[in-house]
Amino acid sequence: MSLTSSIFLFIFFPLAIILYIILPGLKQKNCLLLVLSLIFYAFSGIQFAIVLIVLVLINYIIGFAIGNQSGKKRSGFFLAIGLCINFGVLFLYKYLPFAASNINALFHWNLPQQQSLMMPLGLSFAVFKLGTYLIDLYRGKIAFQPHFHYLLLYTMLFPTVISGPIVTYSDIAPQFEGREIQFAQIYHGIKRFVFGFSKKILVASTLGEVADHAFGGGAAASCAVAWLGILCYSLQLYYDFSGYSDMALGISEMLGFHFKENFNYPYISKSIQEFWRRWHISLSSWFRDYLYIPLGGNRTGAFRTYRNLLIVFIATGLWHGANWTFIFWGLFHGFFIVIEKAGFQKILEKLPRWMQHFYTIMLILIGWTIFRSDSLNDALQYISHLFSFSALNPAQVLFWVDRYRLFILITAILFSAPVYPLMKSKLSKQQIQRHPAAAHAIAILSDFFAIILLIFTISCTIAGDFQPFIYGKF
Repeated sequence: MSLTSSIFLFIFFPLAIILYIILPGLKQKNCLLLVLSLIFYAFSGIQFAIVLIVLVLINYIIGFAIGNQSGKKRSGFFLAIGLCINFGVLFLYKYLPFAASNINALFHWNLPQQQSLMMPLGLSFAVFKLGTYLIDLYRGKIAFQPHFHYLLLYTMLFPTVISGPIVTYSDIAPQFEGREIQFAQIYHGIKRFVFGFSKKILVASTLGEVADHAFGGGAAASCAVAWLGILCYSLQLYYDFSGYSDMALGISEMLGFHFKENFNYPYISKSIQEFWRRWHISLSSWFRDYLYIPLGGNRTGAFRTYRNLLIVFIATGLWHGANWTFIFWGLFHGFFIVIEKAGFQKILEKLPRWMQHFYTIMLILIGWTIFRSDSLNDALQYISHLFSFSALNPAQVLFWVDRYRLFILITAILFSAPVYPLMKSKLSKQQIQRHPAAAHAIAILSDFFAIILLIFTISCTIAGDFQPFIYGKF
């Protein structure tokens, strides 16, 4: 089941929120959430739900062992077992054929390479969540959770189970037993869900059609179409994933949960370092706290700092998929972060802001080209089209950019910058106090716009056939 599917929009979630509001206490609400989450996930396959439940059970038992050991060595032993099991399961489902094919090529062996197991949806996110739980338990940051159903709910909470954000157990545990559901939260959550929903259906899906055409083959021979394609894909990826995050955070807010933001206008960044502080924040924070810092961070000298950064970004690329394109995409970003750390950042800061933005956006676009391509050869070929100005043919662009797509493209570029927060900040509290009637009128217009947007988005959903969220496959 997807957050944009008809069964979710018209049956599952309306019934879920009604039952949730009716139930009196948090214990009852938590039990309902667990049942709903299991049903939601089971739509992807009961066998996948069983895999995830068994994995959570194993982590519960190992967590019990870690929590009941007084010595660091013993608890470290159980931690190692838990992490090996978690990442071993992920390797089995996600990386085994990729590893076998590369071993065969390197050693001329004949290991089976066919993918025999379908990966459960959101397994990468679940493994990172459970790994976080065990590591924080080992560090003494959290206590062992004696109630198995809370750990299961943490892992399988339906708004975040498929594509995150990656929530740490220390963030969510207090909210299981102490959260309030208020009308203002439900109201704000609904509006956020609507805007996220429209990001996916109206923007990401529309721009994705153009990107698929450009990356599809012959059309990319035109330099103009190649640039149009990577621009559309970059915006598609942002609006697709940030749209999912908005929907997930909006639903969570309706349920009384408060989670950290996952995006903060990454395309306004002035360096690659800043980009990673704004893009997929929950993932970059996870790698910082659970890989970069344990490796030594920046406390062990310049060479080891750069080494640690490259390791982190190789792992970041590999997390996204079993393909050399993802690994090289991670290395590409890691290389430029090392360059910036080594002193280029100081030079960059002396340049005009537009040059800083241009440098960053160009690297991001080239990086997304590697990320989107099926192979490194395809990526190099597409990048060559980007800079083959002799093959510039703007007329081909007109074939794919009609008035509607042009409107969506311009709107997507405009709102990838913090235009909306800037408009809100202009309506300061002082101005609202001076003109309460105007503020009330703006609030009504905002609600009216959200309703119109929801109706239009739902009508497009019913009429169209949309691809799943991009990060659902990671």
